[in-house]
Amino acid sequence: MKKNLLIIYFLFQASLFLSQTYQWQWAKQGGGNNGHDVFASTSADENIKAITTDNNGNYYFLTWIYNNQPLVNDSPVTVYGTRDLLLYSTDCVGNLRWKTVIGGYTNSEFAMKIEVDNNGGIYLMANLSNNVAVDSPSNFSPTHLDTNVTLPVISALPAPPYPYGNAIDPAFKTMYLLKYNTATGNLVWYKALQGDVTFPVGRGDNGLWDMDGNKNIHAVLGFYKGTHLDGKITVPNSFDYDMALGNNNVGPQYYLVKFNYDNGNMTVAPNPMLLPITGDFGGTSIDGQAKLLYDENLNRYYITGRRMYGTGSFQYTNLSYGGLPFNNEGFIFTFDGATGNEIWRKEFVFPFMGPGQKQFEKIFDIKKDQNSNIYICGHYSKFPVNNVNGWSPTCTFGNFTLPSTNLNNTIPFVAKMNPSGNVLWMTVPLENGLNGIHDDQSLSVNFIGGLAINGDEIAFTKGAIREKWANFPLTKPLNARSDPFMVRLNLQTGAVIATHEIESNYSTEDQITAVTVDKDGNYIVGGFFTDQLFAASNDGIPTLYSTSMTGYSQFFIAKLGSSSNCSLNTGEVKADVAGIDIYPNPITDILNIRSKNKLESFELYSSVGQRISGGKLQDNNAKINFNSFSAGIYYLKIRTDKSVVTEKVVKK
Repeated sequence: MKKNLLIIYFLFQASLFLSQTYQWQWAKQGGGNNGHDVFASTSADENIKAITTDNNGNYYFLTWIYNNQPLVNDSPVTVYGTRDLLLYSTDCVGNLRWKTVIGGYTNSEFAMKIEVDNNGGIYLMANLSNNVAVDSPSNFSPTHLDTNVTLPVISALPAPPYPYGNAIDPAFKTMYLLKYNTATGNLVWYKALQGDVTFPVGRGDNGLWDMDGNKNIHAVLGFYKGTHLDGKITVPNSFDYDMALGNNNVGPQYYLVKFNYDNGNMTVAPNPMLLPITGDFGGTSIDGQAKLLYDENLNRYYITGRRMYGTGSFQYTNLSYGGLPFNNEGFIFTFDGATGNEIWRKEFVFPFMGPGQKQFEKIFDIKKDQNSNIYICGHYSKFPVNNVNGWSPTCTFGNFTLPSTNLNNTIPFVAKMNPSGNVLWMTVPLENGLNGIHDDQSLSVNFIGGLAINGDEIAFTKGAIREKWANFPLTKPLNARSDPFMVRLNLQTGAVIATHEIESNYSTEDQITAVTVDKDGNYIVGGFFTDQLFAASNDGIPTLYSTSMTGYSQFFIAKLGSSSNCSLNTGEVKADVAGIDIYPNPITDILNIRSKNKLESFELYSSVGQRISGGKLQDNNAKINFNSFSAGIYYLKIRTDKSVVTEKVVKK
């Protein structure tokens, strides 16, 4: 047995998978026992909000997590309020590297996007509201940015007008840019984007941002009155917020702001551009249903989204750009990065059915390729032509004729557009796979889908009940609810390559809410589930069972791989320093583990990277029975209360 492990790399060979044949390789879960609603909602419940990867093959995830015995990958999580943000990282086989909780006593923590600089930094814009004062009860936790750093608590005294009069307090700020260390998850720095604010105008919008190829951050930020961004902008007093009336359709004043990378310091560039935005995005940008995309080749910005406040409110924000209002629910527009002038816009237009009937057209995500073509996904409405009310059932998208489909209600779509806004292709499911029975919508209207470009293909993820994409049907019984679902399409033509379902149980809403691609071309997905996941007998993944006793959703992550290449770098580990002995090696039956520190858990992986066993350990000694394992090479990962060691083990 090797006593010293300098740097362990193990390369999983591609013998398990054929080229471009995707299979589920592993899945992990997390969450607390509490939640917002047993009918899962991406605007309130646990779900994976963002995923990114780095050049070392590590994965990073952002989610909400509720209290009451919260876990991530079987590891306990300290939550400071009822619901907090959780930023965490795994390696390429799903092992937890670190976890960081962002939050405090209230549930007012929002973030929807994360990016890495491949130089040790991971960044997010967070909108963090604080209701904890210096005289609050001791169990009211201030807002944590990591274990050791908290934001200021309110020191102002209550006064009219409610709640703090005209008092200025640092704790009233809500808009932050945060940087964390990708190796440890510790906070590196945080920047408050606002200057002095009173309680009413401490709110703002910092959910729209993107990172370019040089790691500069571009953001569309909305501020209320005051001087902000280290004195670089001053918002007039007319941009006020009345606590009694709400924003009264005034909204914040929006600026295009660039943060120069500056070796990871993210310095605000001079002269932020005032944008001709009237109204606001209705909170959609901080709950993820508005997106910003920057095309540095063309120096232009795209914003996609929808106008509805919250989820299912049927109340719409008054939003306009350049004096021209958006009149419909799902929209996309682009503006010039040098002048701010609008270049073009498109909206899904669907006539109202009558009193009480509202729109469901939504654009959920946007991506671009190297030729500045853009890709969007979402859903639009379609109803039978012979409706007795006599209204037109036709939804339009500019002058583009929407594809023909036998489905009704909400129709999921993926579309490719050129830089001029012309639709090059749009792909939708043909029918629901039940021999012409069209009883149900194909995509739940409250939920969010995602896109990821992977070489010559693009993946669309969401939840699906019964859909047939080209020759790939998803068939579930009548009255069943959605399963997590991925459609892979040809990037050039929109032709369907394959579909991938994660089977769950019959009566629950389960969905993929985020997707990305790692350096080896594998898909990393995340979402939510309510009861069971990977319930199919032939999916090769142990079934995930929700640990919630209350019926609320929990989050999951999974890897859909076409390649078993996975380089795990455990860093410099010395077994004698870790105080762990593993013997005999090679072995024939029983492997002994002896540790000077308390053993916590083990995980055993095959030579191709599949987790084949694992469990909790106790005390300082343990035995693992290898009798049922075939001869070959295995990798054993042991966690103690002080360290983690990975060792190659040979079974004779």
